[in-house]
Amino acid sequence: MEEFDAKAGTVTIAHGSIPTLKWPAMSMEFRVSNNGLLEGIKPGALVAFEFVERGQGEWVITSVKPVGSAAANAHTGHN
Repeated sequence: MEEFDAKAGTVTIAHGSIPTLKWPAMSMEFRVSNNGLLEGIKPGALVAFEFVERGQGEWVITSVKPVGSAAANAHTGHN
């Protein structure tokens, strides 16, 4: 996780490629479904996360948790 804006309810995450969406590896901003999801997670932390598309191009994180290694620095799935 690169940064978090609690007022805006957004988080910027650098993620690996997501072939099912034809996305290359990149950093991008996501909305979070609930600011409480990021409680205790600090910028720079490696995280696994899940997200959904709530509207056209509106990607919302529904789950995020810290992970212990760089190898796990990727999303765990999406719906």
